Amino acid sequence: MEATSQNRGPCPVCSSMDRTRRHFGIIACTACAAFFRRSFGQQYLCNAEKKCIIMHDRKFFCRACRYSSCVKAGMRRDLVRKQKNNPRHPASLETQLPRNLPEMLSKFSKILNIHHDELLKYYVDGVEDTIAQKQNDNVMNALQIKSIVELHKISEMENNVVLDDCLNCPGVDVLEQDDVEVLLKYFKFVNIWVYSALASSSTCLEQFPEQTGDNSNQLFDFLHQVRSTLGSSLVRLNLNIFEYAAFKSFCIWNLKFFGTSTAMKIVAEEHHIGITWALRKYYKESTNMTEVEIAARIGDITLQLLTVSDIFHDMIKLYHQVGISF
Repeated sequence: MEATSQNRGPCPVCSSMDRTRRHFGIIACTACAAFFRRSFGQQYLCNAEKKCIIMHDRKFFCRACRYSSCVKAGMRRDLVRKQKNNPRHPASLETQLPRNLPEMLSKFSKILNIHHDELLKYYVDGVEDTIAQKQNDNVMNALQIKSIVELHKISEMENNVVLDDCLNCPGVDVLEQDDVEVLLKYFKFVNIWVYSALASSSTCLEQFPEQTGDNSNQLFDFLHQVRSTLGSSLVRLNLNIFEYAAFKSFCIWNLKFFGTSTAMKIVAEEHHIGITWALRKYYKESTNMTEVEIAARIGDITLQLLTVSDIFHDMIKLYHQVGISF
């Protein structure tokens, strides 16, 4: 995947200098690229004279003029169409989905522009993609690292991987650039540490490599914390792919550390409502669980967010101590 660079020049749509890379045929920022992708097939109306100024430091955009600016800058609609027509759902996943879904899904998020069932499928796709990517690239589990150098490598590698995940996330197109930057941090945290805890949940949690380096105590204390808290809980919960996909969404949109805008809080609430509804629907149609059992199961899953918040806080502290930017 192409690495990002701050030397590519400003985004031709909104003039942002942050995280510009190639999207849909041009060099643009992630926020404008996400907006362009999510706007495929949509029709917007300008309430002015179709001459609205699009700048990254403005809190509100005219969507019609922003989309027009994307097209004028050279973003190609056919590249969006190719992505839309290239389903990310493996055949094996489709066979696992409940077959008795009604033709017209009853729950739809206007803010995210997606049905709640499809929102859960988006996260399931992301989990399967993450598993495949880490296996194909032979990526080391973060809980098995032996040094600060290896932690640096894993962190740098994930910087490039999470961009597309964040870009494709429903609701990103309505967020400001600062919010997108924050969301990238949460995606990165989940892809490294929450996934590693899940992947290590069936392995021995008490074996640690020999400590080397001045910061080894802090590093291995943190690894032990992740394994003994979240790792142990995931062993007990034994989440299937739908449950872990929902848990991933809850972790990403927990929004407990960095300051965020009102718009991002609204989008986060839409994700929480949509995923919770879809997960309950999955339980009702694919299991024999009662309403009480469903509520207890979802409660057990969401209760882990307290542990995740503690791990995120201590990860930030560790990264600062060892000189890793985040």
